[in-house]
Amino acid sequence: MSLIKTNSDKLVDIILQRYTPSFHYLRSFERIDERNILGKFLVSGSAHVADREMFHLAITETQMCLNQFFQLQMAYLLEKGYFEGVNPIKFKDYWPNSDEYLFVVDQHIRFKRHIEPNKMFLGRLKLVNEKVSRRGYYHINFDFDFDEKAHYGTLRLAFDPEGLAREIEDGDT
Repeated sequence: MSLIKTNSDKLVDIILQRYTPSFHYLRSFERIDERNILGKFLVSGSAHVADREMFHLAITETQMCLNQFFQLQMAYLLEKGYFEGVNPIKFKDYWPNSDEYLFVVDQHIRFKRHIEPNKMFLGRLKLVNEKVSRRGYYHINFDFDFDEKAHYGTLRLAFDPEGLAREIEDGDT
């Protein structure tokens, strides 16, 4: 599958600004539908291994790919008003405070085979379901895989829409 760079590259560039250049792994993405995206990744080296050549992606690189990926998906879902009871939130309002109101609750990564560095590979992120907790947080469940399930797993995020809405209303963003 060929992923073509689009005007969405600006969004990728903004998200990558949060990471040091050695962790700029996401190259482009394609939306399949509201719940599914494909991404193209290139890991050309490692920021945490300095004394030897990197022979395969480790959990650190997989985690950085996943972080960049779910930030894209959340930006889209929030702008589209996907979550029931949550008004659409513009990316410019969400992004500066996303770390404060969106966090990983649970994650499982499995490694079936190595992913070689310096070779482009595809990733898939699928929104499985979401539910609202008693405290008003959204618990959002994703399945993901990189390089045809070489690395795959599940991810659960918690999102505090009320906290973010208060922040936006107060004009602190």
